Amino acid sequence: MRKHLLKPLFAILLSLLVNSYVLAQTESFVKGKQYTIDSIEVVGLKTYNAKTVISYSGLRKGQLIQ
Repeated sequence: MRKHLLKPLFAILLSLLVNSYVLAQTESFVKGKQYTIDSIEVVGLKTYNAKTVISYSGLRKGQLIQ
């Protein structure tokens, strides 16, 4: 196989693997089922403290949600 084709082929295969991983995470969610919050993580914020965002969300570790 020619070297100039390897990079695009690798990029396509990698994107397919990443997409299947992301979709696999959302498929396990069942609407109406109860879930327990195991942990809460806030990322990407520049203006607000993560603890402030969690506090305003009203969510807490161990809480049951639907």
